[in-house]
Amino acid sequence: MLEPLSGAEVRTAVEFSLGAEQSVYLRLVSAPVPGEVAQLPAGPLVVDHGRLIREGGPAVAIGAGPVVLAELLRAAGLLHADGVDLTIINLPWLNRVDSAWLASLAASAEHLFVVENHYTRGGQADMLGRAVAELDGRPVPHCLAWSWSIRGLVTPRRWWPRACWPRSRRACTARTRCCG
Repeated sequence: MLEPLSGAEVRTAVEFSLGAEQSVYLRLVSAPVPGEVAQLPAGPLVVDHGRLIREGGPAVAIGAGPVVLAELLRAAGLLHADGVDLTIINLPWLNRVDSAWLASLAASAEHLFVVENHYTRGGQADMLGRAVAELDGRPVPHCLAWSWSIRGLVTPRRWWPRACWPRSRRACTARTRCCG
């Protein structure tokens, strides 16, 4: 299951699907692709891997599709004004991830956020939460949190206040707004 970022990535996803040995579900968005996302260069589609969309600091946000990534790019601009430099990763694979790739990403992250716009259970955030928990002694980010709705990202100062960024290494669960 994958959600392409843009028209160019839809093309790559369809080409991948035609050659895949397993069934592939493409989740497409019927809304227009926001300008800031449409301008992103098309990158390779690497099975079970994400792609860097915005280089930032040790706060890393993972999302998929044009709606989520547009909001993450806007949130990054607002957070930058508060001195938080957000790294953004496009992970179009909604139900699978390469554990070595995730371990490498987690090793460089102090805070890891997964943002999705559909599922409260069983979605990309659940899958990544389980994958991070199974990293088996590898470095784990200080916090894994997710939002159930993109609306929380419109005002990131409210959603991601610095007071909610603990130094503990446990994962957030349920519908918590911070990991404290």
